Amino acid sequence: MNQVCLTDGTQDAEVRSIYVSGNNVYVAGYEYNGTERVAKYWKNGQAVALTDGTNGAGATSIFVVER
Repeated sequence: MNQVCLTDGTQDAEVRSIYVSGNNVYVAGYEYNGTERVAKYWKNGQAVALTDGTNGAGATSIFVVER
């Protein structure tokens, strides 16, 4: 297994949930944008913002059904 950095380490971030499906790893949590927490999920290390960062938010769980 290889280590994957989810952020560049310049802002606070937190992982709340990890889900593995086949060769895909999904992670849910948040990354701080300097003002607010931005809810995000990462698929194989690639971030997807779930909120725009206007208000603080965070994802607490992830479950995936791949078809």
